[in-house]
Amino acid sequence: MDFVKAFPEELSYKIFYFLDHESFQYAGLVCQKWRDLTQDETLQKSVYYELFNFGRDPEFFHEKPLSELKAIRKNFKSWNCKLITLKADEGMIVWGMSDHKTVWYSRDEDRSTIIKVNLESQQVFYMGSFSKEISCVAMNARHLVLSSDQLYHIDPKNGREFQCMTLEEEGFKVRQLWLNQDILISYGQEKDLAELVVWDMVSQKQDSFKIEPCVIQDLCFIDSERFAMICQDTKSYERDLFYRPMSRGSKREIDVYSLLMKKRIKTESYPFASILKKVTDQILMVSYFGFYKLELLNTKSWKTIKVIKAGMINDIEVLNRHSIVLASFDGGCFIPLSYSLRFLSLFEEEGFFVDESKANIAPDDLNLKWGQLTHFENRKNFKIYDFASENKDPVEISI
Repeated sequence: MDFVKAFPEELSYKIFYFLDHESFQYAGLVCQKWRDLTQDETLQKSVYYELFNFGRDPEFFHEKPLSELKAIRKNFKSWNCKLITLKADEGMIVWGMSDHKTVWYSRDEDRSTIIKVNLESQQVFYMGSFSKEISCVAMNARHLVLSSDQLYHIDPKNGREFQCMTLEEEGFKVRQLWLNQDILISYGQEKDLAELVVWDMVSQKQDSFKIEPCVIQDLCFIDSERFAMICQDTKSYERDLFYRPMSRGSKREIDVYSLLMKKRIKTESYPFASILKKVTDQILMVSYFGFYKLELLNTKSWKTIKVIKAGMINDIEVLNRHSIVLASFDGGCFIPLSYSLRFLSLFEEEGFFVDESKANIAPDDLNLKWGQLTHFENRKNFKIYDFASENKDPVEISI
């Protein structure tokens, strides 16, 4: 019996939704009815979500037609992109991009002022000055939050002035910020006390987790209900840093927190863990300081799925479920000779280097959004590789 003819169309859609990519393609060869079903773009985007959701960026994925997403993926594979370079003679701190054409930064000589530049018009806008240096910034297309003497918020698209955000419990100096859609996490510390505060940026509701003072090496959101972080208690971190630099990070662990239960639900020891990235809701990726490997972890069982040889890692960004962008270096741990930027498959043995695979300057702060890969070089160059742009002519902007 042909279930596509016998079942309601909505039910057939749900069945096809669970096919893997290869089976979905073969299903389209069975008959005309099945082919028509597999040509539905909404169904195709559901099946190919993990393949074309570049940089774990669902808003970009949903707004683009499948034909454009296929073209962008082809551009990634061939490293066919538009290079945009921001250059600052005196040095700068790039805080990030709130959308595909807006970069936020501060000048090295004035870290209490934040500036934005429009990449299309090349216009520069001074957005605010604060009484103290800006210590950290988190942003996306909806929100930009920064920490100076207090926390401040602005709508990065339409806002003109920063608004002060008030912590329910004052006295904690905010040292780090992370943002996922409308959820903001801040880490504050004062002497022997520390707390994580989870903000709902829409309702302005706050929930806090009292924790021991620590150094948070990295944090990522697993899903809408959980986040994980690599941390090390402050005393062992300072001891390793000053007295045993070769063992730096030997006391690190991964803590998992539940936003619904409002508590820590998991603690696992991961010595030397340094970078934590979400691949899917079920898979996290861990990189280790001083080691030549990546480890894929199941977020339910916390068992190792796979260990990948990757060279000496400087930074990582996730392209999609199957691939990552890797900044690595050749040479010793502390005296790198050259740096490489490459794609690496998570489920195959080989990766491939991009066109300009060797560089003398370390690519830092890799980020992937809106079909753009960005990284920072030596506090003077901010590079944007735009794989979604049809125009591939390079652009250089002096700021």
